[in-house]
Amino acid sequence: MQGRGHHTLCLAGALASLVWAPACTSQLELGEHPEAHGPQAVDAAADAHESVDQTPAKGIDLTIAGCSSVEVRELSLDMERAHAIMVVERSLSMQQSFGALTRLETVAAATLKALANRRLPVGLVQFPGTSGFCERTDMCCASPLVTAPRSDQGRTIAKVLRCEGFGSSCSETSNAAPTAAALAQTRTFLQVLAVPGNRPSVFLVTDGDPHCADVTEQECENAVAQTAALSQSNVPTHMVALGAEAQASTCLRRVAEAGETWNLGEAWHAALSAAELEQSLAAVVAAAEEGFCRGRFVFSLRRPEGLRVFVDGVEIPNAQSEPAAASSYNMELGSSTRFRIRGEACEQLKRRNSDVRMFETCCRTQADCL
Repeated sequence: MQGRGHHTLCLAGALASLVWAPACTSQLELGEHPEAHGPQAVDAAADAHESVDQTPAKGIDLTIAGCSSVEVRELSLDMERAHAIMVVERSLSMQQSFGALTRLETVAAATLKALANRRLPVGLVQFPGTSGFCERTDMCCASPLVTAPRSDQGRTIAKVLRCEGFGSSCSETSNAAPTAAALAQTRTFLQVLAVPGNRPSVFLVTDGDPHCADVTEQECENAVAQTAALSQSNVPTHMVALGAEAQASTCLRRVAEAGETWNLGEAWHAALSAAELEQSLAAVVAAAEEGFCRGRFVFSLRRPEGLRVFVDGVEIPNAQSEPAAASSYNMELGSSTRFRIRGEACEQLKRRNSDVRMFETCCRTQADCL
């Protein structure tokens, strides 16, 4: 959703839809010139992978009961863009059985299910990397980005994890678990996407402590440092630990704590079965998708009490005034510019790019109207 500028409209009479009154003929059409809002708006428009209807607010009811003439200002919005990188261990231990499949095959199946028909763009980094990526003879390195973040990517990622349609080198692995190197590769890629409005996340899927050539303690410290660095860049690392050994790991808990997902109210994700793994991946995907439901006003509100919010043309109320509503919005605590969409409307935003539009309205007879 690209931002729109502040434009004052006129709503003449008690009409059920937005119309242009004669006094408004000199106004710009809504959304016509994103460049008027600065280079960030132009960049956001250029970088968007999805499109929405940006025509004027036809059919949107902005009338006010008992008011014959309503003044309207559409707000310029920056909706956040969520995306994630899966960082998946593929060492020899991941070839162990995990029910009917190996651990790695189970991750592939759970990923396919968790990302089916999802809007969230997800990419993949694996560790250890194959010999083609490693200069070290013990193969203690990570692959660079294997697949870039794209929507509905579950099938592609599952094929990579299963080595379907790839050469024999795809299945090369070792006992090493260079977790820190994989997180470093992820950080390098995410730095390219570090622009306002992007909300990245990392999903770390592993079954044991980081280690290279039997060196565990320093590798653990390196992994903790990497998730801490990601967190400092506002990138949470969601830990999914497979098996009893990973569940009991003090190191992995430290890695997860450094990833700051505790601040998001998220518990430790430990999976002892395929069903628990599916639940864990679904939970971390849902947490990352929350970014689609957040945004900010480019400029501050003039009349917060007159704010009207629409998602695909359907008005949603303020959560404070209607806490039981199926869909609602609220302002982020302590902020006058950041907002969040909740409920069914948020779930809709997680699955498709929807048209979010916000307006300030007031009756023209009011003092200090727009």
